[in-house]
Order: sequence, then structure tokens, then C-alpha cells
Amino acid sequence: MRKWNVLPDREMLEQCFVLSLLVNGRTLVQECEPSQEVLRFAEALQEFGLSFKQVADQIVLEGVGMGYRVPVVLPQDFSLNANTLILALASKNSDTDYTILASSAEELLEKKKLLLHVAKVNVKEETENSISFSFKPKSQNLICSKNGSYPYLQRNFALLSALVLGETLAFDERMAIRDQWSSMLKYFGVNLSYEVQMPEFKDEFERRLAKAQGIKMIKTWKTYLDETHTLSPREYFVPGDVTLASAYALAALLSSAPERKQDVFSNVVSSSSRASVFTILKRMGAELDFLGKHERFGEPFADLAVKPLLTKRLQGCHFSGDSLSASIEEIPVLAVAACFAEKETIFHLPAEEVAGKRHLLELLATNLRKTGAEIGVYEDGLVVRGKEEPDRAEFDCEGFPVMGLALYVLKVVTKSPFDIMGIEVTEKLFPNALEIIDQICGKEA
Repeated sequence: MRKWNVLPDREMLEQCFVLSLLVNGRTLVQECEPSQEVLRFAEALQEFGLSFKQVADQIVLEGVGMGYRVPVVLPQDFSLNANTLILALASKNSDTDYTILASSAEELLEKKKLLLHVAKVNVKEETENSISFSFKPKSQNLICSKNGSYPYLQRNFALLSALVLGETLAFDERMAIRDQWSSMLKYFGVNLSYEVQMPEFKDEFERRLAKAQGIKMIKTWKTYLDETHTLSPREYFVPGDVTLASAYALAALLSSAPERKQDVFSNVVSSSSRASVFTILKRMGAELDFLGKHERFGEPFADLAVKPLLTKRLQGCHFSGDSLSASIEEIPVLAVAACFAEKETIFHLPAEEVAGKRHLLELLATNLRKTGAEIGVYEDGLVVRGKEEPDRAEFDCEGFPVMGLALYVLKVVTKSPFDIMGIEVTEKLFPNALEIIDQICGKEA
């Protein structure tokens, strides 16, 4: 058995940094080795009043409470999650005109799309490389999707915005997707209740009667946030990143390295609302399981054990939008897995994700067709007909970090001699990940 460490979850670290800013005092993040890209976000929060330092494998953060300051030119060159959190912090001042800058019209369009997606604003002025705006008094922009959940960026913005504005917020959902933000808020002392409710019946007769009357017996996640004035100092631990662990798991599944029985990836986020990519891989025939599940400071995690396929192959399956809702970021990893699968794999994306992921799907198809696999992009997703031994090929991830991660697994497993164009962004966001994939697959230096 080989054991591997996984970098801490990027989104959770970003969220932890923001809550540390709102704490009156010190937050200690334990056993944490963040990437420089994530630390760059913490540095940006220094403009808001956050102080931080690294001490061995810990990060010590000093917050200023709800009286933080907000720069009028908002930093917006981070992940979508981090940019959303900055917008939510700024929303406490509806009488302030803010500016977002961009280096090109295309970049500005993406930033404007995020702004309008998560918040209600008044656009004041727009140029080729800047947009000025103010937040409306009730700036939350929660729009329920067809599956009964709220897009998680809208959800994250709404919860943080209500918190810093001192407002109450309540909403119901039929599905919980990437909801670690709720458990983190609750752990840090926010007056938030987040509960699962089911219809209650006195007996079996009442349940059958309700069913006959067409009463839907479905779970409902109820969120209620009340006014919170102070967040107290905390210790926190951030488990391993799901996206990175999924790429490592795929490498372990497909590796032909000799004398291998099992690879174990330590302390990976195991919540079903975030780690559904592993459920999908299991449906395709992967032998992987979470071992020894734990919960620390409100978030579940476990070691992920993966056995190599060896003489077996993954199996093609059909995946609905609901099953893919919590694993949209891992679509490149799943598409590469489908390249090795028997029969056809169909990915139906959630309706609200289709337009925004169109370019990513087209780029995936362009790259993966080079392996000899049959790939098609259709109106709401991707279809892949795999090949037992995909061909070696030269790939271009066009600066998409997760795309680069997935294509690198494909490159190493097929023993392709070609470099991947644009892979630098992957190395920046996931430091040392490519070297670990090499080691998992037994690639010689």
C-alpha cells in the first residue's frame, strides 16, 4: 500500500480566510500547506484588514470583525468562489460605487457575468476594461434551478452578504450541493440553522394515504440565517481537495505500475454534496472507498483507498444532471475516465451549467478525439465512446487548470512523449501534482 497527501481544499481555504477576517481575534488553521495561488487570495484580504502568517504547517490569521474596510477597486482575479466572496464582503456598503478592472474586453465580460449572476446591482459606467457599479439594498440574487437547488455561487454570496448586512435569510432546497459553506458558517458561530426535513406520518396508513393523494415525500434542506454581531476565535482544519484527489484516483485506477495493490489518499473531503465524483467513478466500475470517516470542526473527511483496474476496464454509464451537479468541476477527469471505458458514457449537465461549460466541452472533445475515442458534444452535455488503449497524442488545455490535470493523467498513462500546451496554469494551482501523478503511475524520471 502507498499513501499520499492531498493539498487542502481550495474553496474551503478561501472561505476560511474570509471568515477569519470577520472574527474578532485569531483563527488557527491546522495541518495546512496551501498553494501560493491560495495564499495570494489571503494577501488580497489584507486590504480588508486581515493579517496572517505561516508557522510550520499552520496558518495564523488575525481578523478585525464586522468593521472591516472595503477598497473601492475590488480585486477580482481569483477563483470564481473567491471573487464571489469578495463581492459579498463589498455588498455591506450599498451607497458606495465600486470598480472592477480587467485586462481585456473578454475578461471584463466574464467578471460582469459573475457579478450579475450572484448579485443585484446598479451598473453606473462601463468601458472596455472596467465596470463601475453599486449594490442594491437587497443584493442577493437567489434563483432556484430545475433540480430544486440554488447555484452554489449565488448561495455563497447570499449567505455572506446577509451576514455582513446583519439581515435574516431563509430558503429551502431539494438538493444540497457544495454546502460546506453552511457548516463552516455555523461552526464559526454564525446564527444559522441548516437542517434536513422529511414529511412526518403517524403510521404506515397515513404515509400510504399521502402517497395516494400525490403528496411528495422528498427531503428538504432548510436554511435560516439570523442576525449575527460577533464571530469568536476558532481553530480549523481543511481536508484534502476533491478535484485533485479525483485526478490522483484516476491515475491510481489506470496505472500499470508493478506490484501495486492499493493507493490511499489522506484526509479527503467525503461529504456527498461535494465528493460525488467518487460515486460516479464507482458506478463506472472503479474499486475505491472512503476508509475511517471522521468529522473535525463540522466537515466530514476520510482516507480514499483506490485499487488498480489491472485487467478490468471501466464501464460506460449514463449520468443525469442531478448526479453531476456536485461534480461539475471534475468533468474533465470523468471524461478522461470515459476514454478508457467500455461502451458509451453520456454526461447530461445540469441545465443551468450547459451554456457556461460549452467551450470547455468543445475543448475536451477536440483533445480526446486525438486518442481515437469517439467524442460528441450535444445540446446538454457530452457523449464518449471509449477505447481499450487510447492513442498517444499532443494536447492543449488552453489554460484550464483542471483540464490540464486530467490530460496529464491521460498523457502519463498512455506514455505520450508530448508536452501539454498551457500546463503551466495547472502547475501553479496544483503545485507538485504532476510529479505525484508521475509517481503514482510509476513513471521513470
